[in-house]
Amino acid sequence: MHNRQITHAPVTLFLGAGASKPFGKMLMAEFINSLYADKTFSASPLFKQIAQENSDLEYLFEQLESWAEKRYVERNVGTPSIYGAPKELVAHARTLLVELRKKVFHAYKDIDGTNSSKLLQVFNELLGGIFETLDEKRYPLLIFTTNYDPAVEAFCARSNDYELEDGFANEAGNWVWRRERLDNFERAGNKKHVVLIKLHGSANWVKRGGRILRLPFPIYEGEDYENVLIYPATRKVALDDPYFTGYDYFQRTMDACGCCIVIGYSFRDYDALTKLASASAFNPRLKVLVVDPQPENIREKLSEKGIRCTAAQQTFGKDIAYMHEVAKHINEAVKSAGIEQPTATAGTAP
Repeated sequence: MHNRQITHAPVTLFLGAGASKPFGKMLMAEFINSLYADKTFSASPLFKQIAQENSDLEYLFEQLESWAEKRYVERNVGTPSIYGAPKELVAHARTLLVELRKKVFHAYKDIDGTNSSKLLQVFNELLGGIFETLDEKRYPLLIFTTNYDPAVEAFCARSNDYELEDGFANEAGNWVWRRERLDNFERAGNKKHVVLIKLHGSANWVKRGGRILRLPFPIYEGEDYENVLIYPATRKVALDDPYFTGYDYFQRTMDACGCCIVIGYSFRDYDALTKLASASAFNPRLKVLVVDPQPENIREKLSEKGIRCTAAQQTFGKDIAYMHEVAKHINEAVKSAGIEQPTATAGTAP
């Protein structure tokens, strides 16, 4: 069962790595370049070979995972000659993969305190601008993100104007993942409501004792718990919760949405891309606004999949001009919605 207030929100945000760039977070190519300063990677012919082929974090993960998962490797013409035996190559790939996961986690785990004022400024402009058009008493603002960092959570916690719902319930002092929090969501009170769905997990989510917990701080996996996040890759299979619920709600929401504002994301994630393409075929009202310093390639890629989109060539967090395009798209989406939003109790609908 899906919550109608969520699935029929006329406007949504989709935030990728570029949306955290104003707060000191690296883009994928920048992250690859940073690895050359680490001896583990700079001394590795395997890393250099992969990075020279494609300086992309998703590609690096996929190549290392491909080698690391091999149970046996036979010598053949395609085997790199930089190691004396194939099994050494596999072992080295596994070592690099472990180190790469650690570096990704620590690079994106939090928002530096020095960026606190920037965080408030940027999200006040964006969310406040959206709610100038979006009726805060009828609609929540639904935010999907693939980022691990707590930028949205930190903003809502520091602002007195926003109420955040992320699918976690307080149970005896522990914040535990419960899909029912989303299914039974209803807006109440005078604050603006933000529903945050983190498609790839978060740096402060862990699985322990069969439960998924949200901790007050990020922590790397240990003996009795593991991180709940999906590391970069174009081919992901999100069958387990909370990932399944996140993508499930993304599909249902796009099926009724009027405007999806994409900031700093290229849609190389096949799960998100296929669901957006499916929704575009099902929902003739759906339009995508791509906010990016170089949006044309993204727009062309989406258009090839039948996704109706407009490019806004702006740098998020630096140029305020993009808000003109955002406001225009929101106006069109709200006017064309024709949705009767529940007023008393949200309830659920299939």
